[in-house]
Parts: sequence; C-alpha cells; structure tokens
Amino acid sequence: MRCPVCRHPIQTSEALPVNFTVQNMISDLLQSSEDIICRACYDERKLERATAQCRDCRQTLCDVCSTEHSDKKHRLESLFEKKCDKHQRKLELYCFQCLVNICVMCFSDDHEGHKCHAISKVAEELSGNLQQDVEKLSSCKSRLDEVMDVLMSQKQKYERYFWSMEQRVKAENHGQRFRASMETLKLRKRRKVVDGFIKTKLKAVNAIIQRNDSGKHIDHGQVRRLLQDVGVVLYVLIVDLGDHVASLDKYASDMARLKKRAGVILDSCSSSAYDVTENTNSIVPLHGQIVASLENISNEEDPHRVSMGNR
Repeated sequence: MRCPVCRHPIQTSEALPVNFTVQNMISDLLQSSEDIICRACYDERKLERATAQCRDCRQTLCDVCSTEHSDKKHRLESLFEKKCDKHQRKLELYCFQCLVNICVMCFSDDHEGHKCHAISKVAEELSGNLQQDVEKLSSCKSRLDEVMDVLMSQKQKYERYFWSMEQRVKAENHGQRFRASMETLKLRKRRKVVDGFIKTKLKAVNAIIQRNDSGKHIDHGQVRRLLQDVGVVLYVLIVDLGDHVASLDKYASDMARLKKRAGVILDSCSSSAYDVTENTNSIVPLHGQIVASLENISNEEDPHRVSMGNR
C-alpha cells in the first residue's frame, strides 16, 4: 500500500485506520461537484476529473473510464461544450450551406445570409429521421417476409399445375414433354400480348368444355395444342414468380445493410448534438437511400404484381 502522506509504497500486515476527515472532504467534494469527479475512479479510491456522462446510468466518467464504459454499449455525452477554433466561443449554429458547426461570431463574419439553425434542433431532427428510418425498415422487413411467403405459395401451386398437365400431355403425345422453356422466352419478350394470349386460350377452353357438355365432337388435336399453350402460360407464371421472389430477397438484403449502417451512425452520434451534426454528410445521404429503398419495396410488395399472377 502507499503512504497517505508521501505516497511511497510500504508493506504492512495491519490495516490502517480510516481517515474520516479526508473521507468527509471527498464526500463533500463529490456532492458539490458531481459533474466533475469520475464516479468509477472514486469507487477505486481515486480522484479523476470527469469528462463525460453515461446517458443510460448517469454515471460521470473520466477519459479512461469512458472508453471502458462505451465498450459495454452505453451511450455517452460530453460534459464540456465544444468551442469554435477561430473565436473560442460556444458552437451554437449549424450552417446548411457549408455543412459545419459554427459560433455566432462565425455567422457574423463568414456565414451571414447562409441558412443556419440551432445545432440542438438540427441534431434532434436528423437523429429522429434516422431512428424512424430504422423502425420503418424493421416493419417493412416483416411485411416483406409475408409477401415472399405468398409468392412462394403461388409458385408452388403453379408448379403443381404444370407438372400435372405435363403428365397429361405425355400420355396424349406418347411421352413427349412440354417445350415450354423455349416458348416462354419468346412469350416473355412480348409481354404486352401475354394477357391477350391468356384470354384467347381461356375462351378456347370454355368452348371445348361446352362442346363436351353438349355431347358434340371434340378435336383432340386441338385439345393437345391447347394443353401445350396453357403449359407455356404456367411456365411464364412460374418463372416470373421466381424472379419476383429473387427481387424481393435482394431488397431484404439491402434493407438489412441500410439498417446496420443507420444503427452504427446512431451509436456513434449518441454522445452529443455536435457529433450528430458533424455526421450530416453521412446521415443525409443514408436517409435518402432508405427512403428510395422503401418506395421501391412498396411497389414490389403486391403479391399479384406479376402480370398473370392473379389469374
């Protein structure tokens, strides 16, 4: 242990009595200057000046303890106001034109006529927008999962239809399979005629059903050709639904990436309003990317977006 007078290390097997006078002085100092003394150091019987305070547990901390405390994912805020390097005055305004924090003297000297607002209000708006973006991304992810489940269910349904019809065609055509793959490529290049193609085939199907119900002769060759055409349509649906699912899956990955970036920025800006406005160059573009991504996803969320998916 160290001598309380000269601080020289000494060895002793006996515990020294408590110096109540010094202890009371330290307690009074802590009570009168709570924002100055590091509470973590005081618990270790040391006195260090606090430079930050934890926003979660409200403990005042010195530089060393702040570093250790932040590793526990706590949010810290500086106890000292940042000052202008040029005028040594408090930074109070944010200049939107120059993208910097400034003091009132800077505004008078170099930024007069520029759009400026109080740093606290700008930081509150930026942080609020980014936090809302994170919440919207989380909500959108759950909706996206539901839409993808619906699309996969539709795809599996059309696949069952397709394979069932292929078995019928093989039975009619002595084992020949659908040649839907090549026809699908041709048809997808002319998507404007797809709906008309389906309507025509549906009318042909209804006509055959009516002739059969009335006992009239049915052209089996026409039936086989019709089955082939319907198979092509089903294959188009299957391919389009697969493409739609792949597109939504990419959006989901993009959302996770944007959400992670937003979380990192929010954590790094949690100490003070100054830190938020100093990260404007990162926050504003990220907010724009998130808004654009959410708009694109809203156009993709309709499970019936595929041109024939609701038929």
